[in-house]
Amino acid sequence: MSENNDILLIKFEGVQKREILEGLGFSVDRHGYLLRNGEKIKTHDGSAYAKVDDVKAVLPGSLDIITDLIEAEDYFKTY
Repeated sequence: MSENNDILLIKFEGVQKREILEGLGFSVDRHGYLLRNGEKIKTHDGSAYAKVDDVKAVLPGSLDIITDLIEAEDYFKTY
């Protein structure tokens, strides 16, 4: 995890993603898609629905999901 200026990023590297995401308030449907309040959620850039296996990072303030490794790395370099 990286913390700076009240911004917290969580990067997943070989951990039990599903349990962590459920701990953040997400649920997972039978196909592996992330749900919030029973609705599928889209990735940070809005291009697709997020699946557990694709999650690279979470922006907890907004709970935005990042599935692109390069985008996740860019956030970690910025903060």
